[in-house]
Amino acid sequence: MRFKKVCIGCFILIALITIDCSFHHAKGSEFSLSSISEMTLSSAPLDLAASPSDPWIFILVKGEIQIFSTDENKVIKRFPIDISFDQMAYSGKSDSLILSSRTSQKLKIIRIDEIHPITTNDLAFLGNENAKVTIAVFSQYMCPHCARIQPLIDQLLNRYQDKIKIVFKNYPFSDDDNNIAFKASVAAQAARKQNKFFECHHALHAAEKPLTDEKIETIAKELKLDMDQFHKDILNTELKQLIRRDRAEGQMAGITGVPTFMVNNKLVKREGLGLFEMIDLEIEQLPEKSQTNQKGNK
Repeated sequence: MRFKKVCIGCFILIALITIDCSFHHAKGSEFSLSSISEMTLSSAPLDLAASPSDPWIFILVKGEIQIFSTDENKVIKRFPIDISFDQMAYSGKSDSLILSSRTSQKLKIIRIDEIHPITTNDLAFLGNENAKVTIAVFSQYMCPHCARIQPLIDQLLNRYQDKIKIVFKNYPFSDDDNNIAFKASVAAQAARKQNKFFECHHALHAAEKPLTDEKIETIAKELKLDMDQFHKDILNTELKQLIRRDRAEGQMAGITGVPTFMVNNKLVKREGLGLFEMIDLEIEQLPEKSQTNQKGNK
């Protein structure tokens, strides 16, 4: 296993610095090696590891981990570590680097998360407004899987109570005004302006699919919304821009499907730590915020 990891690291290094060349395998297969990029490191690398799902190469030098971005073709971050660490491996299951030392018998596991800033302060939420952990739920109203996550939301609130804030982000698969999922998201935000977001949110998920303009109108009437105000709000440019902003933020974070969760601006990946594990980790590591318990809005 160790030999395999070193070989992978060596191949990455060769791909970064080799000149263009080609050769034939003994059985006739042809290979080509092409230079991608070349750089001079601040120190001789002790070990290398690569992320299979992100454009990162982790370079271990004495006393430091450097993160090289293959997209930006440069070292984008440097993290100081104990100088005794001289070996490194990457765990894709937990998005972690495993550091070890041949001389000090030390072992350290470092979790790696990319931070994706998102806006959460003008959306409907459940839980404690001032909680140290904010969970963003990206969903849309034409998605059957999104309609089935309410038991999970309830479980989160029952387990963590005032330690979390759950914010509902919009992620229709189109930002076209005429797309029915986009229209449904705008309708839910219009209902929020009348303090009935969650009533509308649940009704839209429960409605028979596909949604139509008529079904959305019926839901608004059944909720006894002020229909004149509702009709004005669903044409409101600011509400439409809010939907587009949420969708753009989700795309920037790498969201490819819904429902998707983020914990304190960190994407919950299907192949990484689970939602509960990430929340537990945040609760353990982050400093206390205000304990004022402001329950969810409408």
